[in-house]
Amino acid sequence: MKRIVIGVIAALGLFGKSFAYESLNLIDDESLSRELNLTQFSRADIISFSETKNGDSTVRLVPRESNNSGDKKSIIYTARIASVSSGPKIVFKTGETCREGNSYEMVIRIKDQNVKALNDCGKDDGGNLVNVFLILTDAGMDYTVRQFIDKNYVPVQFNDRIIPFSAAGFREAWDDFGQPAL
Repeated sequence: MKRIVIGVIAALGLFGKSFAYESLNLIDDESLSRELNLTQFSRADIISFSETKNGDSTVRLVPRESNNSGDKKSIIYTARIASVSSGPKIVFKTGETCREGNSYEMVIRIKDQNVKALNDCGKDDGGNLVNVFLILTDAGMDYTVRQFIDKNYVPVQFNDRIIPFSAAGFREAWDDFGQPAL
């Protein structure tokens, strides 16, 4: 996993720097594409918390061109800060296909650590079905928050695919969501 993080950072030219938006060309860097298991995609557009300004970091995976025009759509992954009564939480979402009522416990890998999560099928703001990953333990949430505070990029593995979320602007967004509501 360490090689993956270094590969992402090196490919983006980010040693010691934070950028709000980057596009990772997965065709030109086949070895990184294989390490992240993103070979069926041409690029990953990475948008940080500081760019969205809404508590989200988003990665859009753009599929490679196919012979059938329009049959492949981009897949969006989101790391979202959600405000709940017990305080802010990090929730992950992906627009990949899911079935309502299909909820189960699983393990996602955040950087170098397995974290228990509940995978559920919910609806996004537009009413579309999305996979939602909720971290189940306080220790897992604390670890995840520390990674987003301490790192420029946080690789999160969902099943076999590794998504490099930008953490630029995370601390500010986390602090804003942690403020009490009136």
